[in-house]
Amino acid sequence: MKQKILGLLVGGLALAAASGPALAASPATVTVRVEGSSGALLAPTTVTTTTTPVVKDGTHQCTGTSAAGALELATGGNWAGSWDAGFGTYSVERIKGEDYGAFSASAPYFWAFVINGGAADGGICGEELQPGDDIVFYTGCNASSTSCYPFDSSALQATAPATAAPGQPLSVAVTAVSTTFDSSPPYAAHTTRAPAAGAEVRAGGVAATTGADGTASVTLADRGPVTLRVTGGPKAVPYERTLCVTDGHDGFCGTAAPSTQTGSEPPASAPPAAAPPCTTDGHDGFCGTTDTEAAYGFVSSIREHQRFRRHHGPRDLSGRVDADGSGLQDVELRLTRSRHWRHCATFDGTRERFVRLRRCGAAHGRWFSVGDQSDWTYLVPRRLARGRYVLDVRVTDRAGNRDTTLARGRNRVVFVVG
Repeated sequence: MKQKILGLLVGGLALAAASGPALAASPATVTVRVEGSSGALLAPTTVTTTTTPVVKDGTHQCTGTSAAGALELATGGNWAGSWDAGFGTYSVERIKGEDYGAFSASAPYFWAFVINGGAADGGICGEELQPGDDIVFYTGCNASSTSCYPFDSSALQATAPATAAPGQPLSVAVTAVSTTFDSSPPYAAHTTRAPAAGAEVRAGGVAATTGADGTASVTLADRGPVTLRVTGGPKAVPYERTLCVTDGHDGFCGTAAPSTQTGSEPPASAPPAAAPPCTTDGHDGFCGTTDTEAAYGFVSSIREHQRFRRHHGPRDLSGRVDADGSGLQDVELRLTRSRHWRHCATFDGTRERFVRLRRCGAAHGRWFSVGDQSDWTYLVPRRLARGRYVLDVRVTDRAGNRDTTLARGRNRVVFVVG
């Protein structure tokens, strides 16, 4: 029975044939995230679905308002799947650089997905989305592993305010969502939600563990956007979202800086609130000043001159960007490889693979964007092979300032594999 249900669930095939084609919904703003075999493959990405159909094989189409439409927008079309005529939906086989091929009962890995923590039972084409839905695609498998989530996994969901006050406890409530199925057709799904005890809540470098009631609190000092990530062991699909730390009038998260703040006087019965101290060098965009300085980017996942053993090259590239008064517009990476100073290549972010360089040297490599988050991360499709690598970070803020100075150990690291 377990393998039978797996065959229905995986790749978004669950119950699609039994329920028939879904009626198209209205466009909705939803969040899409992808958890790959080595962690987050796609950070939480907010998209608004459209009525434009999704056609991956040149023939069959899904509505643009379905889960397929959301995945198409969030990944820029960087996914693939085969059409299953029996279920009337696509079976997801590849997302970005992770390709698990067609599903079979003996396949070690497959792509599964949940919506708001509950197992999707209409297939990627049959699941019509509603405003606010949270869709997570993740690496599934038939046995527990550190690089996938087995059939009996739960999915974590967390509730927390969108903004947090600096220096004040932020309360996070974590729920584990589990789905079971009837043992006979039509295999109806039953979803239960319970407090998740013992889950790790991490944000801005601060971590806490949930108690028996599924709650934990973290106190964040640094202002600006931070990533909230909740993990709960090998049988719990993680939860992740972005929140912002601000006191509401410090220039962060879209708020007005103290010197530009306007409004009516507070009621006579309430004493005027003291404005927090504001520190600026006069041209960094803070405290109402004009931003003429670029934000500093950093590489944190790899150290300068770090050496990796052969077959143990890194996949995860991550780092951070200092707070910027005008906000971030783009974070770009450039990754180049050389061997024996003759065979040189650069990573192509569009094709997600290395391509040969006619001229060696990092300056001839190609830049590619990894988004606009201050805590950035990028997962290369496979472990880096033997060679000498140069990883550069380039940051552009919303005022148009770009950090063009490459400093070893900060936004440039040189490392070796093999």
